[in-house]
Amino acid sequence: MKRNRIEGFTLVELIVVIAIIGILASIIIPSMIGYVRKAKIKADTATARSIFNEFSLLLVEEDEYEGFNNKKETVFDCFYSQNFKTVHSVNVNKETYDLHVVAKCAGAAPAKSQPLNGGYYHWNGNSEGAAIYKALDDRFQQSRKGKFLIRKQSTSYNHKDTDLWMLCYRVENNERQIEIWAGSSTGKWASLPVYRLYPDPAPAV
Repeated sequence: MKRNRIEGFTLVELIVVIAIIGILASIIIPSMIGYVRKAKIKADTATARSIFNEFSLLLVEEDEYEGFNNKKETVFDCFYSQNFKTVHSVNVNKETYDLHVVAKCAGAAPAKSQPLNGGYYHWNGNSEGAAIYKALDDRFQQSRKGKFLIRKQSTSYNHKDTDLWMLCYRVENNERQIEIWAGSSTGKWASLPVYRLYPDPAPAV
């Protein structure tokens, strides 16, 4: 009686197959990670453009908000009457300039999975910008605690995790130029501008 012989892979064949899978994985996985990262940056940049546009509109509106020392003022008056002393020297595309931080707001869970202070769900900063924070909260409906209504992608730029939106300006030709940056709420880079999202996206060196 003839028996059917069932043959499997030899050890050499298995090693060759595993090697091929390893080579393919080393090519495909980095590409996939790169595509995901680019998609996150694109989403962040689009949202940053929206924040930029909304704040630009607030600057020309005449609505008044309760500001520093309970003073009623427009966003324009608050923005241009204060110096906003939180200043960082940044280097972007081989250009160094002073960046004034006006307001910041969490748009994602903290990068290091630490508890997030409830206040950071709202736009916040130093007391001189109170009217601006209230205006931004109203515009983006940030009053619902725990809801990230302007979503941030927790994107890593130059190996620095970011979860904050930062509304900033630089002074150029005696004019305040608005910029939207990504920052971090925790760790070594806490509250520091890490990546300029709009306009002209670029990392800080």
